[in-house]
Amino acid sequence: MSEEDDRFLELQNLLADAGLIENSDKIELNSSEFEELDEENAVISKPRKKKKVKPAKKAISSADTMPSIDDMIAGMPDDDEDDVDDIYEQQINHGEGLEKAKVNLSFSEDLMEAYMHVEPEENYPLDRRFFKRFFLFRGLRYGIDWEAVDSVIESSNQMMLVDQEIIARGTAVKLGRPAQILKYFEEVKTFKFVEASAEEKKDYYKKHRINMVNKGLLLAEKLTAIPGVDGINVKGEVIPSLSSKDVIFKAGKGCKQVGSQIFAEIDGRPAIDDTGRIEVVPLYTVYGDVDLSVGNLDFNGNIEIMGDVMAGITIKAGGSIFVKGSVESSILNAEEDITINGSLTDPTAKGLIQAKGNCKLSHCNSANIEVGGNLYVDKELINSTVFVAGNLSFNKSRGAIVGGRISVGKDVDLYSLGSNFGVTTILNVGRGEVIRRKLVHVIQRVEDFFNQLRVVRQAKKKFQSEDGTSTMSELKRAQLGKAISNNESRLTKALLNEREEKEELERQLGSFSAHFVKIRNKIHAGVRMSIGGCQLNIEKRDGRVEYYEDVKTKKIKNRPLSEG
Repeated sequence: MSEEDDRFLELQNLLADAGLIENSDKIELNSSEFEELDEENAVISKPRKKKKVKPAKKAISSADTMPSIDDMIAGMPDDDEDDVDDIYEQQINHGEGLEKAKVNLSFSEDLMEAYMHVEPEENYPLDRRFFKRFFLFRGLRYGIDWEAVDSVIESSNQMMLVDQEIIARGTAVKLGRPAQILKYFEEVKTFKFVEASAEEKKDYYKKHRINMVNKGLLLAEKLTAIPGVDGINVKGEVIPSLSSKDVIFKAGKGCKQVGSQIFAEIDGRPAIDDTGRIEVVPLYTVYGDVDLSVGNLDFNGNIEIMGDVMAGITIKAGGSIFVKGSVESSILNAEEDITINGSLTDPTAKGLIQAKGNCKLSHCNSANIEVGGNLYVDKELINSTVFVAGNLSFNKSRGAIVGGRISVGKDVDLYSLGSNFGVTTILNVGRGEVIRRKLVHVIQRVEDFFNQLRVVRQAKKKFQSEDGTSTMSELKRAQLGKAISNNESRLTKALLNEREEKEELERQLGSFSAHFVKIRNKIHAGVRMSIGGCQLNIEKRDGRVEYYEDVKTKKIKNRPLSEG
């Protein structure tokens, strides 16, 4: 029998004497396996390792100090179980026999807690030295609560049963936080809408509203990632924390990034593109028709409709409106331009096309149009009411006006005016019509401001008459008096400005400005024309002619149209 076998049998007998293994569980020397206790004191079969021949270890004398459990663990490899046995043997050879008390160490499923069960035996007291060896042998290497161990020792030595006492706890993983983006807008794809409120849905045409933001609004901010902290279980094994991932946080078109925040630089629709960048798009596109299923649209930017606009719809844009298809009996209002590639019809006379900028149409029938800039029509205007502050022009080879009432602030250039059937067609040209329309609005504002000022002055008079008799506090009286005074000053100034504008418009109305109507093909009987302050009824057909106002005679005259 070798020296290694002798040492193995000696260690095994001592474990049996301590009650850690049963005699029936002893391993024979010719066995190819050795056994080890698991957390539940069950026997686990495991291939036996051949120990390498090592230099003889220095014997520990009784005068030497036994190294602590932490010192012993720190000085041995994590995967060398034979060294654990050697340390165990050193302690045994030091004369520290294992007591026969029934001691059981178990672990929680996640190995974050260790529990002690002790059934004491008389004449076999326990101490810390025993538990240091025992914990080392059983693999308990971290988080030992020695105060709890001392309590177990005290209870056991007093012959008290100790059952599932927690004597070690691991360090739990501290979870980090991945980087996060806090969005202060609702991301909506180009072809979708935000559901309208219950109040809005009372109007069948307010099915949806477009999600939009205004310039300067905080769109999103980034919360930086917080790294996690690894944990350690009671067996000394590291439990890695989850990595804290970063996220893309960049400002795209229409936005600017200031530190960890992104702001809108323009009015428009917020979105996140494919790369994760936040952007504000000044264009809202509807890929299809705008009908009752879509409802009205109100967007502070450009609106693009790739289909038709059905009857009864209202579309308002802070920018321009583009309609690829046709428009029927609907209201389109744009702060800039309006383009309609298809037909414009309004048999119900309930529609209105309003553009503060320019307008471009293919052809229209029975429409109501107001344009603050220039109007271009590719084909014809039929029985429509049109006001154009700038120029009215047509396709030179086919553009025509048939019926209706057309008012143009500057010049008119078209192919044909009127029809063979003598349909009444009224064409007013000159700044006079534009000025008169402005004058109507100014007069209305003057009346509104005057009525508001009268109400404020009545309130001021009543306020002053109650001075000294009112129960109102001095602070409230001062605040109310200041509000009345500010409103009186504001309305007085606004009223004076409107009256000055009224006088200027009236002066312009009496001044002269030359305007022309160019007929590139034919003008038919039944046309009633006014240029400036002069009027002319066309009684017979004429062609390729230019009409103008003669300053000397104060009449409308014509002349052959030049090639230009």
